Amino acid sequence: ARSCRGAMSRVYVGNLPADIRQRDVEDLFFKYGRVVEIDLKHPQRPPAFAFVTFDRFQDAEDAVRGRDGVEYEGLRLRVEVSRNDGPAGGGGRGALRGNDFGGRGGGGYRAGGSGDRFPDRGFPDRGFPDR
Repeated sequence: ARSCRGAMSRVYVGNLPADIRQRDVEDLFFKYGRVVEIDLKHPQRPPAFAFVTFDRFQDAEDAVRGRDGVEYEGLRLRVEVSRNDGPAGGGGRGALRGNDFGGRGGGGYRAGGSGDRFPDRGFPDRGFPDR
């Protein structure tokens, strides 16, 4: 892990609002260091997620410490260093697994378990708390 300290590092950012823009993501993270790239994803079902690439590994770690678990527009952000950026590795797939809790697991922890039985029932209401 020490050898990658000077290398660029990607951070996974999950549980983003469906209407978030790239500029909003940049505003969340620019204070932690130079952002090289933002790869923002808007899946058919919210929440949105992004990969933010920092110039330095230390900046990525600082961003995780500063933003993981922080509430943003009513949603609690999930921020973690992307462990493997290789095409066959867990970078993309592992990040999507983290995104799942918004659908299946989210129903269980918010609705006391009843949401797990019918993961699709009422899901959009949970994603948009101001309805």
